[in-house]
Amino acid sequence: ERPVILVDLYATVLELCGLPTRDGLDGQTLVPLLRNPEMDWGSPVLMTFGYENHAVRTDRWRYIRYND
Repeated sequence: ERPVILVDLYATVLELCGLPTRDGLDGQTLVPLLRNPEMDWGSPVLMTFGYENHAVRTDRWRYIRYND
């Protein structure tokens, strides 16, 4: 029930499979959140969709800016 971004899935799958990660890898593993869903995640989700439409989302808040 937490907002996460797609780029975090790659790091998560690597950790779950026991594979090494590379330096500079985008995203962060979601394994700690999977192990403890009640933990304070604190990472906002940044999204861009369409031309200059952006959003920032947390567990509690959502800010959306549309180009128009």
